[in-house]
Amino acid sequence: MTASNLKVGFSVAHASRVSGGVSEVLRCLGGSIASRGCEVRIFAAADAYLSAGTSRWEDIDTEILKTRPPRQFGYQVGLRQAVADWSPDVMHVHGLWMYPSWATRHWRRMKLPYVVAPHGMMDRWALANANFKKRTAYTCFEKASLEGAACLHALNEMELAAIREAGLRGPVAVITNGTDLPDRVAKGSGKNKTLLYFGRLHPKKGLAELLEAFALTRRAAPNWRLIVAGWDDGGYLDTLRSICAGLDISDVVSFPGPAFDKNKEDRFLQADAFILPSKSEGMPMAVLEAWSYGLPVLMTPECNLQNGFSEGAALRITCTPDAMAAQLTAFFDLSEEERRKIGIAGRYLVRSSYRWSSIAEQTTTLYSWIMGESGRPEFIDPGK
Repeated sequence: MTASNLKVGFSVAHASRVSGGVSEVLRCLGGSIASRGCEVRIFAAADAYLSAGTSRWEDIDTEILKTRPPRQFGYQVGLRQAVADWSPDVMHVHGLWMYPSWATRHWRRMKLPYVVAPHGMMDRWALANANFKKRTAYTCFEKASLEGAACLHALNEMELAAIREAGLRGPVAVITNGTDLPDRVAKGSGKNKTLLYFGRLHPKKGLAELLEAFALTRRAAPNWRLIVAGWDDGGYLDTLRSICAGLDISDVVSFPGPAFDKNKEDRFLQADAFILPSKSEGMPMAVLEAWSYGLPVLMTPECNLQNGFSEGAALRITCTPDAMAAQLTAFFDLSEEERRKIGIAGRYLVRSSYRWSSIAEQTTTLYSWIMGESGRPEFIDPGK
């Protein structure tokens, strides 16, 4: 058996926007692996948002399973039997704390090797958020799932460090996320400039701090507007609208909601810059996408894309209002040419380091090693 004819199962709690950027990873990585000759099937739970934004999933085999309460656990009816019937060579679990992690106990009994990708769910902020629930899950099933994996999958060196800090000593593959490289690049919005945020509306994204910072820059940069695009997670949009009203910036901040496919592309093409003031990330797909469209990026170090700073593709921001306001003002004061050069550097970085074709090659090499068909690749930290 070779990596080109493996049967690979992806297991995830949700394949919709409920999982944030993970759903885009499933689509792109799954499609890229399939193009290398593997047979790929995604196992995920049904949810209310599954039909939105999935027009490009036609070529990926997806098995959607019914669920039962509690919703937070995401029990998938028949997952164990569905996987057994399909008989994959390896499973790849995306995310932690929910039913797919519990299901790995069955795969261990079946001697079915599996990989676990935490997708940033093991960094300090993520572990501190809803800490009691995660401590309970870790004790009941997550620790056994992680320790029983043939390999863990970290998105970067920071996530590898977090995995080791948690006391896990098994092998860890460091393989990044990626993105496509579109034919067109952003042209901007004309005289009135647009700063774009695209992603979940959630407290961990630093959006309240961004609004406060943006309000402080209004006098110095009156021609800039802020678009906060994305889906409302848990009713947080009402909080953000209230903040805007209190800061008297509702006329320069808009919340257009989620966007998919061409509408999403238009958001990037019509922006002048992209911002992600996040407090916790695995590897944010939205930043990679912004770079692919040639947009200059402002982001926190917690976005875990340090090469963006070193390669001149991003400016560092701090998730506190006063500091972020000063950093935004400095960015707004740059010339058009200076901002354009930052965007060009980002697009080059995608071309050189974040193409799905090379990421799929690494991932199939990982599977081949797990199956005993090749030696250990250099991107795998052996642990112990």
